[in-house]
Parts: sequence; C-alpha cells; structure tokens
Amino acid sequence: MWADVVRAAPPVTPEDLADTGGVTLVVSAHPDDETLGAGRLLAHWARTGLRLRAACLTRGDACFDHLADVLRDLDAPADLLPGMAGRREAEWHAAMEALGVHDRHPHGLPDGGLADDDALDVLRRVADDVTTVLAPWPHDPHPDHRAAGRAGARLAAELGARFCSYPVWMTYWGDPAEADPGLRRVAADPADDHAREAALAAFVSQLEPPTHGIGPIVPPEMLAHHDTPLLHVPTAHHTPDDAHDDTLGTTPHDTPHSTPGTTHVDDDGPAPAHGAPTPKEPR
Repeated sequence: MWADVVRAAPPVTPEDLADTGGVTLVVSAHPDDETLGAGRLLAHWARTGLRLRAACLTRGDACFDHLADVLRDLDAPADLLPGMAGRREAEWHAAMEALGVHDRHPHGLPDGGLADDDALDVLRRVADDVTTVLAPWPHDPHPDHRAAGRAGARLAAELGARFCSYPVWMTYWGDPAEADPGLRRVAADPADDHAREAALAAFVSQLEPPTHGIGPIVPPEMLAHHDTPLLHVPTAHHTPDDAHDDTLGTTPHDTPHSTPGTTHVDDDGPAPAHGAPTPKEPR
C-alpha cells in the first residue's frame, strides 16, 4: 500500500533541500503539476527568499480533447475547448503568484505529445544561473510528466546542477512495489499549506466540473494523495542518469490527453476517463 511506502519514506525539511546559491528551476509539463506535486515546498522556499524560476512546458490545452464528443453531447459551452490554452495559462500565473514565484516562463509545446528534446531545448533557454532543477518525477505514470522529468534531469547533468523531482500521479496510478528508494517525506507548516491551497484554487478548469454530467479532471480523491508532500532525491544507487531508463519506476500508462479525469456521471458516480487506469488506494 502507498500509505506504508509514504510512512517509511525518510523525512526531510525544506531547509534540507534548499539551494541558497543559484536559481532553482521549477519545471512542469502542464499548468498545475508543480502546485500539486511541490506547491508547499515552493511556497516555503519563496517565503524564505530562495531564487525560483518556473518553466511550464505546455499550456495544458488538450486536457478535455479526449472528451470532445461527450462535451458536445452535453451541450458544454462552445468556447470551452478553444479557450482552454489561455485559461490554463492564466490560472498558472495566478497560482505561481499565490506561491510567491514571480520569475515565470510559460511555453506552448504540444500537450499530450511532449518530446524530450523539445523540452530540453526550451529549458536551456531559461537556465541562466540555475544550480538546482526540480521537475516531475521521470517515471510518473503520465507520459508528458516523464518527458519533462527526463529533460529536467538531462539539463541538470549538463549544468552540473542538483536534480530533484516531484510525483504527480504516482500514488494514484502507480504500483507501490516499484517505489523509488529516493522518495522522501517533506515537512510543511501551516503557511505552506495555506499558500498551496490558494494556488490550487486558481485551477478552476481542473478542479471543477466543466459542465453537467462530467467530473473534474483532477478529482478530490487524487488531491487526497498529496496530503503528505513527497519528493524524490537522487541516491547513490539512483541518479539523474536513471531518468533515461524507462524500466525504472511506475509502469507507464500512455494516454493521449493531458490529465485524466472523469466522464459520464451515473447513479454510481463518475466513471474513469477514457485511458485512465484504475487508481490505487488513497492514502
């Protein structure tokens, strides 16, 4: 069970992980990844004066593409899909502001088809003075998260920078038997929790149903998997170079869309979205 894995993970504090020298580059594949996976940590670092720079690689505009036919059948607002890119980018800026991250770089790489080399090229453009890279876990179940994590690890290796990674869908989709030995529990204080909650509230497009009959892209039970902040730190036997080995970590579940949510709601509640694996037990 993931609860056992989380309890067994060694604890660390934000201060243990802080880079007080150069810039910490915070990488996300989609708007909201970094807030879900590392929002408390970012808020703490920002509040204590660390130099943070955020780079979001896609605009997350494909999050409802797999439900396009369903949305039409349900008479969803006509501007829901065409306006999603701008809406999600605006939500991301609001969330980063709530976390205290002011150096922000949104990009428009393909959502649902993020390529490692393209992601790395983008990250190189914002790498000045970077001494730590924080990115999605390179073995997260979502393919875009894996690509962003691998690109972040490669950038860190090029720069001689430290690499750490945060899980997004790991404990929701992943197999606890394949937990990373570098997994750590990160301490958080009430101010960190408050800032993350304020940041999460910005992501209305992901946390609220887009129309009647459709559940949210990020359901409450997924949020419950982030009650305990987690981070992967490289160990002597598990380094950033391991990011190139897809045999490590959780089994990939390649889905063509951005982030899985729910589709039709019937008397038994929402059914998993097309392509979404059955989640593991909540913590």
